Amino acid sequence: MWLFPAATHTLLALLMSVMSTCHGSRILVYPVDGSHWVNMNILLRGLHERGHNLTVVRSSTSWYISEKAPHYTSITIQLPQSLNLESHDYMASYLRRNLEIRRGEGSPLAFIALQREVIGMLNDAHRMSAEMVLTMFEDQALIKRLQDAQFDLVLTDPGFAGGVLVGHYLQLPLVFNVRWITNGEGHFAIAPSPLSYVPTIGSRVSDKMDFIQKAKNILHYGIGLYIDHVVTRPHYQVVCDRYFDPDVNIYSLMQGADLWLMRLDFVFEFPRPTMPNVVYIGGFQCQPSKPLDPELEAFVQSSGEHGIIIMSLGTLVNGLPMELTEKIAAAFSQLPQKVIWRHLGERPSNLGNNTLLVKWMPQNDLLGHPKTRAFVAHGGTNGIYEAIYHGVPIVGIPLIFDQFDNMIRLEARGVAKVLEVTTLETVDLLQALLEVMEDPVYHGNMQRLSRLHHDQPMKPLDTAFFWIEYVIRNKGAKHLRTESYRMPWKTSTFVHQIRLRHRKLLQAGMQCCDTKAGLLGQRCKQQRTERNMASSFTANQYENAFKSNRLQNWTVPKQYKESGSAGGSFVGTWEMPLRIPPAHVSYTGRSVEGAAKLKTWIEGAASGRSSGDKSAAGTAGQQTPVNPPETQHPETSPRPQSHTEAPASARPATQEMTGSPQQLQSPEPPAAEQPSTEVN
Repeated sequence: MWLFPAATHTLLALLMSVMSTCHGSRILVYPVDGSHWVNMNILLRGLHERGHNLTVVRSSTSWYISEKAPHYTSITIQLPQSLNLESHDYMASYLRRNLEIRRGEGSPLAFIALQREVIGMLNDAHRMSAEMVLTMFEDQALIKRLQDAQFDLVLTDPGFAGGVLVGHYLQLPLVFNVRWITNGEGHFAIAPSPLSYVPTIGSRVSDKMDFIQKAKNILHYGIGLYIDHVVTRPHYQVVCDRYFDPDVNIYSLMQGADLWLMRLDFVFEFPRPTMPNVVYIGGFQCQPSKPLDPELEAFVQSSGEHGIIIMSLGTLVNGLPMELTEKIAAAFSQLPQKVIWRHLGERPSNLGNNTLLVKWMPQNDLLGHPKTRAFVAHGGTNGIYEAIYHGVPIVGIPLIFDQFDNMIRLEARGVAKVLEVTTLETVDLLQALLEVMEDPVYHGNMQRLSRLHHDQPMKPLDTAFFWIEYVIRNKGAKHLRTESYRMPWKTSTFVHQIRLRHRKLLQAGMQCCDTKAGLLGQRCKQQRTERNMASSFTANQYENAFKSNRLQNWTVPKQYKESGSAGGSFVGTWEMPLRIPPAHVSYTGRSVEGAAKLKTWIEGAASGRSSGDKSAAGTAGQQTPVNPPETQHPETSPRPQSHTEAPASARPATQEMTGSPQQLQSPEPPAAEQPSTEVN
């Protein structure tokens, strides 16, 4: 190293410049209490180890967030009462009411009662969250302290939107540690979310839905919209109207966040559309297991080859009602495995010798122990990702909130057996545990998920660190964020274009109808004209004279029989070729017999014509005027047969017969054809 001092100094200077821009930053943290704080605290510990200065905003009634900690300083906001999620008694009461209502699940009244219970709890929680922000903004000394601190970033959980308002007030880049927002799953606020295959919270369906399930999914999406517009948003709108522009609302502020650190991994979540400013860090709180305490390790080792089962219902629930607790204890007592059960309630009377009750347990370390066979869980994401990380199959007993939807995802992956707590019996839990532990399918599927989860270029926690520091270095990440949230809803949903298209289509349809009506009128007029022409037999009818529907009505009107015409005495159309000069008709070659028949027909037609003319002259009498003599056209005069020509009967059968019909007749023209010499 010391052989290249210039290069070494350059490298050290580069590293120091990078550290100066990435480390030692000031981050304001606005967390959510309860289980959300558990994973947020893991993120804060890592940021502190990387040299960042952290300031955490907490309430005076906080449940898990300590006022003093080695890796952050805190700002405590005094509140007259605790948030409902920070109260053990409130959550225990809420769980009891929830279970009582769910025992009547299936009836419309039970569904309505359950939704009212959820909406009431959310209304109280968001109201107090907004009041906490108002308390901060009204404290001018606190606001000046926050402004003077010159924070580089606000890191918050938007499940309760107080941190969103604080970040907008201080005009700082905003990063979310998120899965849920004020009215549902975070993706629905920023990414396309087709309800045909993207389940919404509370629907309890997978991404493969039939018609009834899609309708159910749409119903719960509508409930989420109601919660947003009627329940949660009005509380925060009070703050927005007082301190921000009138067109600002909490939903648009959340959509304007620079980065969404989404606590999801698609080995667990169903595939769905996403956005560039969404980074997935699901399972970032997981880590390799550490050695257990000696006493706990001795209990685990006492299980022998059967192994152990661990059970935990999360941080929000102290315990189940006693009747359920005793059913669970009875099932555990019939197993050969040892059981470690995190239980804060009253000790069940039928607890078996193989079960150890604890108030806290190192869940991650126990899941990573090689003797762990199954995990009985409520369905919180922290425990789920730890189970995936270590490859332990799950028996799920979901209780409240998103736990039902989480278990649907595990069940669809084939790694969990889900039970309904309101109808739970001892035999149900016993059979589920035996199935999960003895059926190799569950273990194999979970091991596969574990391999997929580990197969990443960076650990989820390192990914979170990189992107937080990325936002700090670049003073935000607006280039990754879509600006569609700034558009009016009519524009973003194409309502105005649909209306414009509808108007144009309507106009085009009306024009088309007018055009068709005009054409129809013209057609009707043409048909009336044709009918009139057919009845009066005008000269224009010759255009369609030979149509099949008119040949049967072909007659010569009386007026044409009584008066002359340019063609002489008009008798019939079929004689026109014989009367109108020149009558040079070219015939194709015929046989001798055919030529003779043609000659006979022509002679017969000529004689019939002559007799008709004579009869007409006789009836007219002597008073009938006679046309003056006309000079015969050379082409109409009969041509005498040459002595050198052979008669027609002697010609070859293939010779072409040419000449007019008169030339095929006798040399002498008929009497009717002679020019008249009479003069009146």
